[in-house]
Amino acid sequence: MEVEAYFLAKDDGIVARIALAEMIFNEVDPTLKMMSGIATLTKTMVDGAHPAFIFEARKTASALRLVDKWVV
Repeated sequence: MEVEAYFLAKDDGIVARIALAEMIFNEVDPTLKMMSGIATLTKTMVDGAHPAFIFEARKTASALRLVDKWVV
């Protein structure tokens, strides 16, 4: 699939379509929070298990499988 997009800014750091930027942020923000939580919990568990190793083998969301595995 090929997609073309244009990003329009009026000035450095000011987005012309604030509503669009807010919509994108609202979609991405929960995912980033979930990934951050997974990474934090994994680090805590790995540090607590040292010198043993922990291998990830949890179920992942199909659309986010690569990102889920990267986070761990």
